[in-house]
Amino acid sequence: MTFTPETEVRIRALGGTVSPSTGSVHDRLQAVDFTAAPALVLEGFIDVVDVDVVTAMVQAADTHGSRAAASMVKYPVLEWDVSPAPFTPFSPGTPDFDEWDGTIDDAALRRAAAVAGQDAYPPHHPPLTLVFIGHSEGWPNNYFVLCQDPNPENPAVYTTDHEVYFSEVEKLGSLLDLFARHIVTDDEVVGVVRDRYRQVSEYEQTEQVVQGSAQ
Repeated sequence: MTFTPETEVRIRALGGTVSPSTGSVHDRLQAVDFTAAPALVLEGFIDVVDVDVVTAMVQAADTHGSRAAASMVKYPVLEWDVSPAPFTPFSPGTPDFDEWDGTIDDAALRRAAAVAGQDAYPPHHPPLTLVFIGHSEGWPNNYFVLCQDPNPENPAVYTTDHEVYFSEVEKLGSLLDLFARHIVTDDEVVGVVRDRYRQVSEYEQTEQVVQGSAQ
């Protein structure tokens, strides 16, 4: 099995597929395919969806199904895109190291990866390498995992933004956390949208009653 059973079930619920792999973290991540759902809707999307779009999404869901409605969400979404090769800016002698030329370091990443205050990857540990798994137009916009993660079946996911590139790094949780807590399925999108639609409808009805009473 490539990832934990729970993780693979969630990937499929999000419209993805997983090919068998027992290789490196990078190999396992490359086994995930979201071609059918290239833009994964992130939690909190409803806060930036206009009322008219909410109405249109409900109509789309009723007419064409959940996928059609979810595809109308353009922000915030995660574009799943596993880098073809590990990123090695902390490894002397590599092209990535030469390109970045010491302008970024792994201090913030090590702090984010610490377990119970202890460095999970001590200084004597080989240089940290990572794999980008996707990006977003929101904050933060880069998602990645460490190649050295000791739990390849459910590795930790980290984020950084291009404005604070690796000077600020946050640990989002595990890969399962990303898929289960931070990304919503098509049906979950529609459920949230229907709730907002009902709230808007009830508010509009209340306003009509209030205005009618005032006349």
